[in-house]
Amino acid sequence: MIYVSLLVHENIDVIINQIDNLNKFYSNCIIIIHISKISKITTNNLNEKIKNLKIKNVIINNNQTDTSWGNVIAGHIANIEYIKNMKERGIIVFHASNDMLISNKVENYVSTTKSAYNLRLVLPGSYWWPAHMVLQDKIFTNFVNSFNSGAIFASQIEGSFYETDVLFEIITLINKHNLLDTNYHYTKEEIFFSTLAHCIGYQPNGLPYIFSEVHDFDRILWSKFTKIDNNKFLNPFIKNKLKKILNNKLFKKGDYKINIKTVLSLLNKDTDFLQKKEYLNDGNYIWQIYDKNHLYGVKRINRNICDPVRKFISNL
Repeated sequence: MIYVSLLVHENIDVIINQIDNLNKFYSNCIIIIHISKISKITTNNLNEKIKNLKIKNVIINNNQTDTSWGNVIAGHIANIEYIKNMKERGIIVFHASNDMLISNKVENYVSTTKSAYNLRLVLPGSYWWPAHMVLQDKIFTNFVNSFNSGAIFASQIEGSFYETDVLFEIITLINKHNLLDTNYHYTKEEIFFSTLAHCIGYQPNGLPYIFSEVHDFDRILWSKFTKIDNNKFLNPFIKNKLKKILNNKLFKKGDYKINIKTVLSLLNKDTDFLQKKEYLNDGNYIWQIYDKNHLYGVKRINRNICDPVRKFISNL
């Protein structure tokens, strides 16, 4: 069985739209929904809506955790524990509340591949800011160093998936060694699962199937960072100041955002489009984001039921 771990926190209509989207492209899956503890949505309200719509394959996890920024991993761990307590086996796929599927080939990919995640080596000096945070997190790094390589690997969480037994083993390690008891706030869900899977001897058979605009943002920004760093006439203070200005400017401009053209490029398997975005340079490490032959969804889609990209995908 394929289990979808879905974390939500706002807009019931969008949640129902995403459930419909998942069920449109997965013919057979169970969706485990975790509602953030800080959400205004109640389990009763969402349960009632699902019941009225006669949706049969959704389970709402009553164990609500705070999934505010830096603690998203707690929601996925709660869902993994729920599946473990069901005494079921299969594959767990991770999804966010702002992604959507675009192809029914996703189900065969997951069923046959069994596991898919990145092995993005985290090194000092990376442009990717969570790298700096995790390398300071001695609770986690000391535990990882107790294994042979001590290497830390990151992965996009959306569209990544693991066999249940692997994740059961990983969350046992996280809980037993109190790996979340840290004052460092960073995207642990993008680091813990992939790193710990490697620590205990597992390797991915594929790469995440969600195309994320986040990497486009990073690619545009970091290419500018490289030019700044290569400028011998700027001192470190000025360089850092320019980087902050560029980051804010790009974020506001939004050139990197997912649009209908992006979706069509994926559906039409636009080779030029896909090849030039397949790899990302973190500043000191080049890694493969996705397999251009296995992209079946996109992120970020606005959590607005009237969003034009959401409407376009819903009508596919």
